[in-house]
Amino acid sequence: RGANGARLIGWLHGNQFEDFQIRFENFSVDNAGLYSCIGPRGQVNASLTVIPQITPHSKNVRVFKGSRLRVSCISQGYPDSSITWKIPGGHAGPPVRTQTISGTSSSELVVQNAGSNDNGTFVCQAQNSAGASRAEVNVLVMEKLHFVNFSRSGIVSAAGERVVLNCQVAGYPTPTLSWYFTQPGRASVKRSETGPTYTIETMQQANEGNYTCVAESMMPCCPQKTAQPSISTSFIVTIESPKDLSGLEPTTPPGAEVVELAILIKPHPRGELYAIQDHVTVVEIGSAFDLDCHMTPGWPKSQHES
Repeated sequence: RGANGARLIGWLHGNQFEDFQIRFENFSVDNAGLYSCIGPRGQVNASLTVIPQITPHSKNVRVFKGSRLRVSCISQGYPDSSITWKIPGGHAGPPVRTQTISGTSSSELVVQNAGSNDNGTFVCQAQNSAGASRAEVNVLVMEKLHFVNFSRSGIVSAAGERVVLNCQVAGYPTPTLSWYFTQPGRASVKRSETGPTYTIETMQQANEGNYTCVAESMMPCCPQKTAQPSISTSFIVTIESPKDLSGLEPTTPPGAEVVELAILIKPHPRGELYAIQDHVTVVEIGSAFDLDCHMTPGWPKSQHES
């Protein structure tokens, strides 16, 4: 200082004149810029620059296929930084909207119709004369889960038959399937099957109940985190009730000769014959056969019964 206490040497920053030594306890972008050291014999200029620090608004972005995708980054540095983008596949990206206010730059990249090619890592990079920095945004373009093939909801099966339930689901990320079995008055039990089909090799009463197929789509990065809501469908499986034929009585025209014909149904693929009578025909369920009744000489020509 001079004899009158005036400063002889000092720093001029903006409109403020500081002492000949400035200590920055917590340097920020606001402290950057041009400083002039002014003394009796002139001045010396010093420019304090800041390497840009860039951060994404969100590190993980999820959108459904066909919707609008937005990714953005913000950068702070001095001088003002320019922001560029690299998108999955390395090809040039869509137009970018960028603005800079007081040393803070922001940039937003918009994809109007997101598709599977947009899955991957978007990189935003900020650069100025002091240096450069980059940040990554992980983008997941999802396809909504939907059923492409599944069994009807109500399935009635004969005892002993093989039953196959179909539950095929499409979507992205690729869904995983779980099966649950529930009977009236009992808690739901998760089965070990995980594929699109559930097979009951031999249908029994213990297999009757409600079978639920649940499809879940998990995040590729985090197997315990769901990417989108799950979907499910249920199948009610029951055993076919046997038919009661005891009340049926044949009708015959007057004077006709009656020939008793017993038809025994043989369960398929396994079964037993319970009785054998004269004129017995054994028929398998689901097969085709002809049952003929020929007129005997004692019948009137105009009357046929079969």
